[in-house]
Amino acid sequence: MAYFPQEYTPELTEEFYKRMAKPIEEETARNIGLARSEALARGLEGDPFEAIAVSGARKAGTESLADLYAKLGWQGAGWGREERLGREGREWNAGESEKARAWQGAESEKQRAFRERLANLQYQWQRKLLRESQPDFWDYLGQGLGTAGSFGLGKLFGIW
Repeated sequence: MAYFPQEYTPELTEEFYKRMAKPIEEETARNIGLARSEALARGLEGDPFEAIAVSGARKAGTESLADLYAKLGWQGAGWGREERLGREGREWNAGESEKARAWQGAESEKQRAFRERLANLQYQWQRKLLRESQPDFWDYLGQGLGTAGSFGLGKLFGIW
């Protein structure tokens, strides 16, 4: 029974390996047949020379199949490595993206709080400036009563 490398994808099945091995197996069978027919033509049937030729043909076929399976296995391992690295890269990127989103959210919250504090300070500063630049209502009232008193209106209203 032939050894088939571990499947990598649904496309690389036992049937795929058999299709790839078929030309090598046919060539091996043809080489064995040629070795036997040559031995038969020379009258060396059953001779050690025939056995060596047939053995050499079988060995070449077995090595070709081994090379095929090794090559396919190596390629499959490379594809597996690429897939693993890609998956790990995607997982790493996803993790880093999540960290970046969390960091960005925290920074956005800090910016919002800073802008809110700044707007509050600006509001308080403007109120203070407004108060300092305008006299108080009671100041206006006192000035008005003083003016009214000078016109005698204070006595009219009973203020003085």
